[in-house]
Amino acid sequence: MFGNPDWFHRESNSVAPAPCCNRGWLYYLGWLAAVAVPTTLLVGSGLFPETAIWLLASNSAMLLDLRRLRKEIRRRETLSRMHYIGNDEETGQDIRGGVHEIGRPA
Repeated sequence: MFGNPDWFHRESNSVAPAPCCNRGWLYYLGWLAAVAVPTTLLVGSGLFPETAIWLLASNSAMLLDLRRLRKEIRRRETLSRMHYIGNDEETGQDIRGGVHEIGRPA
């Protein structure tokens, strides 16, 4: 994955995550240049079958990278909403539960 999930925030209606800093915009600009420059050179040389192959390969790579990026952003959002049981950092008190056996008569 070339993009860092910290550079983006997830938009619910969007296919691609929205950049939240300059590095996110540079990421998109880099992909655009990586696809457009060779495409322009290939079309200018009259290599149309090679252009189609290049567009297919480069767009597939970009979409796979965006898919991994969206998946990581979603995973981080899910983890940030989870609650953990452990030591209470504010009071220093151990709030873990003990081991209980179920189904054993008292």
